[in-house]
Amino acid sequence: MSDSSKNETVEKSFKWLSAQNIDTIKELSRIVSAHALWDLPNPYTTRLILEKKAGAWNASVRDTARACSALADAGIVFRESAKWLLDKKTGSSWNEDVYDTAYALRALGEMEVSDRAACRWLYENYGSSWEQVGTTALIITALQKQVGLKEEEGAGEDTNWAEGNNPAERNNPAEVNNPAEGKKKDKEINEGSNKEIEVKKLRIFIKERANWLLSKRGPEGSWTHISTSNLVIQALLLTGFEEEAKASIRWLLNEVRESGAWGNKREDVNATALSLITLGISRPRLEARKEFIPE
Repeated sequence: MSDSSKNETVEKSFKWLSAQNIDTIKELSRIVSAHALWDLPNPYTTRLILEKKAGAWNASVRDTARACSALADAGIVFRESAKWLLDKKTGSSWNEDVYDTAYALRALGEMEVSDRAACRWLYENYGSSWEQVGTTALIITALQKQVGLKEEEGAGEDTNWAEGNNPAERNNPAEVNNPAEGKKKDKEINEGSNKEIEVKKLRIFIKERANWLLSKRGPEGSWTHISTSNLVIQALLLTGFEEEAKASIRWLLNEVRESGAWGNKREDVNATALSLITLGISRPRLEARKEFIPE
């Protein structure tokens, strides 16, 4: 499909979406993301914000995470919502649920808040019960959002990663006369090394699981269902597998209906918004500058 045909498809898809009744935070959030990723006027952003109550959406971890991710795509971060998500965390996860944890961890990453314990919970508990393409795509997307923070020096708040260390600071004369300060610096350097090791483990895990996802792709370029295929393609694009994802993007464009909508058995708001998000991620664009709104 040529670029002009692709743009015509996208235009028709947004027109179709604008005529639909949006019933859930899930649908509304994905429509906000789609508009943001295509740099379009976003009449849905205000509506999504107005649905927020006491920092959350429907008092639900998953809905709040989806809304926060969408608003981050639109360049808006509510500190109270990040705090609400962190307050709902129990131990190293959210409700010991892979989906709540993956969505929350992704949202925190997009709000520039990192969480090492939750990252570790996801990849250390990964096993056969989670080895499904949609679930795996959600997990590696969340982990990639967290790893991305570590690749930007000084980026993000950190709930429990060790502070960055500068070995040059060990030359401070005060430490020579204060052994306790020297030991403290040694501990900080060791923690910094541990952090680097964990980030390396995450990158290896992400790459291995992305290759596993590719091994499960059908010959036509899909993973059977439109929505699942979108989640996988997005994960591949975000984790550096752009070339490998091209065949699947061609498949996705061929699946659009005459109306401009996507869906398996019928036109579907969620599938259409997800498809527009995928196509938006696949095109070159500057990341929106985020506005951090205090509590």
